[in-house]
Amino acid sequence: MSNELLDEEYGPEDDNGIVRPQGLTTVAASVAVGAQRICVGDAGNSYALFRIDDNGIVDTTFGMAAGLTKGQFKAGSTANGRSVRVLSDGKILVTGIHHEKSKQYPALARFDHNGLLDTSFGTAGHVVLLHLPEKAGDLHVEAFEEALPQAFSDRAAAATVVAVSSDSTIYLLFSFDQSLQAVIKLNVDGMPDERFGKNGYKVLSHAKDTTTSLSGLSVQGEHLYLCGFVFSITDDEYIWTPCLIRLDRQTGNEDHGFGKQGYAFLESCQGNFRALDVDIANDRIFCVGNDGDWEEFNTLTAVFNTKGVDQDVTEYVRFGDDINSDWSSINRLATGERVVVGSYYYVDTFIQGIAVGRFKSDGTLDENFADGQGLGVISLGNENMTQPLASYSDADGNTLVHGMDIDGPRTGFLLRCLTAP
Repeated sequence: MSNELLDEEYGPEDDNGIVRPQGLTTVAASVAVGAQRICVGDAGNSYALFRIDDNGIVDTTFGMAAGLTKGQFKAGSTANGRSVRVLSDGKILVTGIHHEKSKQYPALARFDHNGLLDTSFGTAGHVVLLHLPEKAGDLHVEAFEEALPQAFSDRAAAATVVAVSSDSTIYLLFSFDQSLQAVIKLNVDGMPDERFGKNGYKVLSHAKDTTTSLSGLSVQGEHLYLCGFVFSITDDEYIWTPCLIRLDRQTGNEDHGFGKQGYAFLESCQGNFRALDVDIANDRIFCVGNDGDWEEFNTLTAVFNTKGVDQDVTEYVRFGDDINSDWSSINRLATGERVVVGSYYYVDTFIQGIAVGRFKSDGTLDENFADGQGLGVISLGNENMTQPLASYSDADGNTLVHGMDIDGPRTGFLLRCLTAP
């Protein structure tokens, strides 16, 4: 597989288009601030915050040593940085995972615009949400754990997604104990808004004996749009159904004017929606993820309207007979196309790389992109296991990809993919 989509001019001259900031084991997310980007990830057992220019060069004037701010949400523990946002007052909000006694909890840190910890926030700049929400539904945690391969369970437990509204209200997705999928609404001080759901937590459960797992979140007007899947066990058969959910963003209540009592399903397949793009102006919601079981799966894209009605525009793509693939992020270009990014890996060897697709505004593959079928790939090495974690479109229509790469030691990376029309 070729790397024709990789922009080799990105980053320092000798990096050949793949930036691996020193000391980072993961680059998980970023946010644009003018021509720069503030990024978050991991450095060993710590979260890491840093800033890059529009060519991927680390700004050594930002934060602490050599442009890198590291820390834990509680001293002496393990921390993962997973999302970053800039609040209306210019402060930087990092969300991630705090590890304590074999459990994982959502956590936040706040920084001043210069990358230094804002110690007026929470406890010395940090908030850890140790409260477990009450469970909704009757599906036992043990059944959920037994039904899913460990690799997926690990990924579900680590899914921390954040969105911030224009008034700096914080919405956080987190999966407690792998079966308690909660949407948490936080005030600007990091404390739960008790008017939302139950004491600030909304646990999603579609019906008795089901568990809902979510990985996509968007704030649009007075609504929260979420995507993921509903998992159930029927006659010893495990069923994953891709779903969209719309909630009232003030109360957390399901919006019964959307889909069926707030839930919309892609009934034609088993799989998972991992990310979404909500286009209110054009009455479209684009969803991306995977279709299939956990041994063999393909990329999946689907289109709904903003009432939760499936528009029958679904694309399933398999990159090869011995290759599994899925989409994990989506970005809308100014020209209306969507660029989606995900992973492909060889079933026999687990060698893994980056999959890229470009879709027209109607949701079909753009045959003018890459291989003539709308698809392309990037490989970071012949023996590497590469996992893209986030992607973002720049002003030129190219796509920045962040993630982690395992070729011996684990390293975080950034690259730019040539996706402009």
